[in-house]
Amino acid sequence: MKVYFALLCVAAGLVASAVYVNNQNKEQAIISINDSAKVITYLQQSQQYLRTNKQQAKILANNALTLSLKNNYPELKALSWQSVADAERYTSNISTLLEYDKQAITVAEAIADKEILFKALNAYSRDLLAISQVNEANQEIEKLKTLNKLINNESLTAQLFYTRGLLEFKRYINLAAGKEYFNKSMQLAQKTNDQYLVAANKVILFQAHVYLGRIDTTASLIYEGLNYYKQKGLAEEEANGLHVLADCYRLQGNTSKAIEFAKKAYPIFIQHQNHLAAAKAQFVLQQIYVIQQNQPELFKAITLLEKHYTILNFELGKGMTKNLWGQYYSMKGAYLKADQYFEQGATAAANLNSTQLKGMNFTLKTEHLERQHRTQAADSMAVLAYGAVGKMIPEELLEAATKGTTPTTKDSLEKRLFFDSAFQKKQGVATLQSFRQGLSAKDSAGLFRPMLSLFDSSITVTFNKYLLNLETQYKTRQISDSLRIEMQNNVIAKGKLRQKNITLFSAVLLLAFLAIGFALQYRNRKRAVRDKQKIELLQNEIHHRVKNNLGVISRLVEVAGKTANSEPLFALKTRIKSIELLHKHLYTEEAQTGNIALQSYFEELCREIAATFESIKKITISVDAPAEVESHIAEKLGLILNELVTNSFKYAFNENEAGNIKINVRQKIQKIDMTVEDNGIGFTVVKRSTSYGMKLIKGLSHELNGKFAFTNEQGTRFQLSIPV
Repeated sequence: MKVYFALLCVAAGLVASAVYVNNQNKEQAIISINDSAKVITYLQQSQQYLRTNKQQAKILANNALTLSLKNNYPELKALSWQSVADAERYTSNISTLLEYDKQAITVAEAIADKEILFKALNAYSRDLLAISQVNEANQEIEKLKTLNKLINNESLTAQLFYTRGLLEFKRYINLAAGKEYFNKSMQLAQKTNDQYLVAANKVILFQAHVYLGRIDTTASLIYEGLNYYKQKGLAEEEANGLHVLADCYRLQGNTSKAIEFAKKAYPIFIQHQNHLAAAKAQFVLQQIYVIQQNQPELFKAITLLEKHYTILNFELGKGMTKNLWGQYYSMKGAYLKADQYFEQGATAAANLNSTQLKGMNFTLKTEHLERQHRTQAADSMAVLAYGAVGKMIPEELLEAATKGTTPTTKDSLEKRLFFDSAFQKKQGVATLQSFRQGLSAKDSAGLFRPMLSLFDSSITVTFNKYLLNLETQYKTRQISDSLRIEMQNNVIAKGKLRQKNITLFSAVLLLAFLAIGFALQYRNRKRAVRDKQKIELLQNEIHHRVKNNLGVISRLVEVAGKTANSEPLFALKTRIKSIELLHKHLYTEEAQTGNIALQSYFEELCREIAATFESIKKITISVDAPAEVESHIAEKLGLILNELVTNSFKYAFNENEAGNIKINVRQKIQKIDMTVEDNGIGFTVVKRSTSYGMKLIKGLSHELNGKFAFTNEQGTRFQLSIPV
């Protein structure tokens, strides 16, 4: 900050000197001096409001920029663009922020001021990293490295090391390298007395050790950073520390503490209009609610997450949200809706060419397919997930997986899949299937879900207690020398205990895996029993349907018997036949699902009707009904079709006259449309509206909540539309 305002003063001095030299325009000189002073004042005030009122900070920064552009102050233009970017950062459209960063870089390059250019490039690099544009950020950091060699400033070098550490974190392949950069940054920051950067490094180093599974040696770092932010009144930075602490508790399985800290951080981010940080806080909560299976809170978290990413117009974040909605609806059992969101997530990943988004999409879709017991599809998706996620897994975790020891941390995405050496070699679905067969004691369902049962390890429990102890110290601000010494001794003791009990810990992991296997086997047996009960229930339902249909037949016979002529008996025969054919199809080809394929059912029904009239009429019937419906719908549609086709045979054509009857069914998203038409002489609806057949058509259509209509255009046309 001191360097920043020093540059402002230097810039003002240069402008003032240049103006005073020009004795020919002394009046203009006075105006220029006043304007440059105003710019510096606006920039100072903007920095002050940045932590309390970003809207006011934006106004002041834009005032400074307007005056700088008007008077063409090169140095102040660059600083004004940076100030505008600072005020805009993560409050609205990300693209606008990046454009401001680029403007600051362009002006700094034009004036060849290396330090101003360094700061502009550094801010731009960190903004790119914040939105996961890692390759682009790497290009800018390479420029920073070259520039830093020319400047040779330890304070700026400390900033560069911090940015390079962030880059390694975003790459997520070599976290140890990132940790080393943060250590170097902190050492230089301590040397140059940059306490703000020291605190930032302590928070990020704590996060680095969390991901590396070495949290027991550096737990105090987070509270040292939080103490500094608290003392300096840096609420937004303190909230970021709380967010890191919440994520740590989540990874350690202490969901109640994770929720507590995430909910503390979130309103602070909202107050400071930091939508990107607010989205990250909601993402932590979303991950916790998934573990807890808390669907109402999960819905709220994803809704807020989507809101923040929409405000930012952050395409990667919006793609993540689509996948999270897919996971949510999959958990609810709304698989079709989940499929739609996963498809949108896959499209976003392809458009952005994001490995992170692809890995997330493949992983969550694997769980989704497992929930539906679509094992083969899940296996194929799992291989894709390993291919994408494997590129992002740190070397330390891969090494631990190969040796059979997994770190205590369980990240929400990268550790959702078991680390098995067969999959690391990418041997594909065949290996996965053989792996399943080798685990005969386990149920394959749930194979790729998080290993949450490992959260109760002794190390995790001990560390949670340790964090709670530090939290108490932080709240009361009564950390004494004796407590510090005791804390250090505890850390040393835990380190020794960890080294001595590596073998024991591996054994615990093995037992945990076996326990999971037995639990899955037990669950599979219970599921098999439930499936058998469902089958029996379906069989009973079928028998019940047969019984009801026989009742229908009985009533039809009763009605027909009341007439003196044989025509009702003839109609009764065809109606009974339609029901018989329905049960034939229900018991044979469609017995597994209870659905009826209308194409084969209608074709056979029409053949039976045609056979009845074969000696009298020569009629051609065509059926186009590529739809499947439930049996109770098929039953009513069959009776309606029977009445219509029978009437066409009886009334539509003269003696020995050839004719055509067309039957068309179309199944749409929310309705089914059926059309039956002939090219006969047509008939008057009013004339036949009192017949039993017409009453039957009306009654059945009403039971289906459908709407029907008759028209007479080159024959008779019947149209029926029913909702499904």
